[in-house]
Order: sequence, then C-alpha cells, then structure tokens
Amino acid sequence: MKRFFLFAIFLFAAGCHIPTVPSPDMLTIVETAFDPAVFAQGRKAAVIIEATNDLPSEDPMLNNLTFKNRRTGELFYISTTGREVLMISPGEYDLVKFVISGSMGLTFSEADLTPRYRASFSVKAGDVAYLGRVKTHVVMGKKEYDNFGPATQRVRSHTFLLNGIDSLPADFIGRIERLTGKKPTSNLIEWRKNASAGYSR
Repeated sequence: MKRFFLFAIFLFAAGCHIPTVPSPDMLTIVETAFDPAVFAQGRKAAVIIEATNDLPSEDPMLNNLTFKNRRTGELFYISTTGREVLMISPGEYDLVKFVISGSMGLTFSEADLTPRYRASFSVKAGDVAYLGRVKTHVVMGKKEYDNFGPATQRVRSHTFLLNGIDSLPADFIGRIERLTGKKPTSNLIEWRKNASAGYSR
C-alpha cells in the first residue's frame, strides 16, 4: 500500500551558505571512482546501480543513496539521475540514507525516504555486480503554505527495485568488459519496506 510522506520545500537564500562540520560518519565516506588498475589487483568489487524518479521538475531530481559496510563501517554515496559505476570494498552493505532532492523552480525540495525502506546487498572481491534500478513513482498533492515556516506538500509515493540488466546498452556493457575483463552479472539489492516505520505529517 502506498503511504504519504512529507515533502518539505525550502526557499533558497540567494548567495547564502552556512558551513557545516561533517559528522564522524561523513568522514568515513570512501573514494568510489572506478580505477581499472586498482580493480585489476583483485581486492575490489565493481558495482552498477541505477536510480530514477518521476518527480515533476524542470531538472531531474537527484536520487541520493548511502550504503555502509557492516564490517568496516565504510560508506559509499551515490547521487544520480540515471546510472553509476562504482568501485567498493568487498563485504555486506546496508542502506543508511535515501533522500531525493533538487531544485523545483526557485525552491529547493527534499524528501527523506530513509525511514521507509531497508536495503542490503553483498559483494565479493573481483565481482562486477549489477545491483538493480531503484525507481520511485510519485503523485503530487496540494501545496500548503505556512506564514511562519516553509511550504509543505504531501506526496504519494512508492519505491521499488527493478532488474534492468537486460536493458543495459550494448556499448555500456562492452565498456565495462573492457575495463574489468568481465561481463556484469545480476546481484540485486534486497529492497523492502520497513514495516516498523512511522509516518507523520
């Protein structure tokens, strides 16, 4: 069943930037750019992940996902409107953050979906793994205004995982094979709703 979540819209302050101190967790985010020479050493895994949404905006809204290695605590971060190829350490990973964000005209919008879903996967050294396509479908509700705070908008949404490995472009698969020496194999994220999540306005 689809649920409602709060979609808060915050106005940008022109030219205003407040520096923030990174949390200890943020300091553990690791470099995930794919490097053929490093991958060839056999101690890393290559992962392919896709993430899309159909929020109505002039520019695509970013799908931001953060996963954490259960053993080492390492984090890797994905911010995409399509497809990413990353290089990560082997191990078991859990989703720790899932946010959709971006600009809607003159406003910045953000929806934190983290409490709604649980996700995990595991990879071994040398794997070239297709993790799946995280797809979020949304239906916008009526916008509500508050004189003392940001505008809010209820959105009906559902996020699910698709196996899109058969629809990967041939030239993309060829490029992955040239870089890794292997063809991608399906190793889908275990994606599920969090039954214990609470929802409030």
